[in-house]
Amino acid sequence: MSAPDELETLAGEAPDSARPRSRALPIAIAVWALVVAGGMGVLMNHAATPGARAEAPPTWPASDALALDPSLPTLVLVAHPRCTCTRASLSELAVITTRLAGRIRAYVLFVHPEGVDWDDSDLQRRAESLAGVITVRDEGGREAARFGAATSGQTYLYARDGRLLFSGGITPMRAHEGDNLGRRRIVALVEGERVDGSESAVFGCALAEREGGP
Repeated sequence: MSAPDELETLAGEAPDSARPRSRALPIAIAVWALVVAGGMGVLMNHAATPGARAEAPPTWPASDALALDPSLPTLVLVAHPRCTCTRASLSELAVITTRLAGRIRAYVLFVHPEGVDWDDSDLQRRAESLAGVITVRDEGGREAARFGAATSGQTYLYARDGRLLFSGGITPMRAHEGDNLGRRRIVALVEGERVDGSESAVFGCALAEREGGP
């Protein structure tokens, strides 16, 4: 190092060899922040994207496995046994059945593809633990097809005379719990209050998927 360079360094100026490294760190941080922000954006967009809507029959369909209760409104939630998003739907179902205990009949219909044994799933155990909820295995998805369901978490409420009162989801987003339109409308319908609609978006995995995912 020449004498002038040495004097400059001692005065606080970084040598030329150190300047690229000092610029690289903020650039790396900026790139990392952009990547994280982009990833969060993709996740939020996925969480807020609803699944396919059901072709819900306007009256209770003929069913081999489920029975319409002539004395209470009947709720049916259709579930994919491996859909992680559906944990939130079961949590919201627990809120509904607790609030409406003794005033509705509630089913969770688990769709199983032909020849696939998904009985031992945490979702099924969770549903079986809910008070006042009846779980039903739907081999090949035949019952779900009768209700026109396409997305895990699809929920229906039928009146005592078989009229469809509500069709949709009971979560605000995929895999998110909390106050939501579907829950409010179902509770209001059973409690005899006025409602501003009979549908809501449903967030979950496609029932036809061989494996569920968030």
